[in-house]
Amino acid sequence: MSGSLARATAEAYLAAVNAVDLDGLIALFTDDAVLEHAFGTFAGTDAIRAFYAENVLAFTPQVTSSDWLEQGRTVTFHLEASVDGAVSHTVDHLTVDDAGLITHLEVGFR
Repeated sequence: MSGSLARATAEAYLAAVNAVDLDGLIALFTDDAVLEHAFGTFAGTDAIRAFYAENVLAFTPQVTSSDWLEQGRTVTFHLEASVDGAVSHTVDHLTVDDAGLITHLEVGFR
C-alpha cells in the first residue's frame, strides 16, 4: 500500500465489499457523497446504502484491484468483481476529502 490517503480509503472500500460489511462501507462516505454508476447517480448516504444493499452486497461479490493511479486526493483503479463464477470489470475513480472520506465515486464498466 502506498501512503496516499485516497488509496488507503479505496483499500478499506475493497475490504468492506469483500467482507459484505454495509455499515463499514457506508462509513467511508461523506453524508453528501455522490456515486455515479451505470444504474444511475446516487447522492447521499441513504441512497448509496440502498444501492449497495440491493445491487452489490446482496450478491456477495469478491473483488480484487489492479493498475492503481494516484494523484492527490483521487485514485483510479481497475476492479474485478466475481459473483458465482461470473466476472465483471470496472474502472473506479474515487475522490476523498481531507479526512479520507469518499466524496465522489465513479464506477465505469469496461
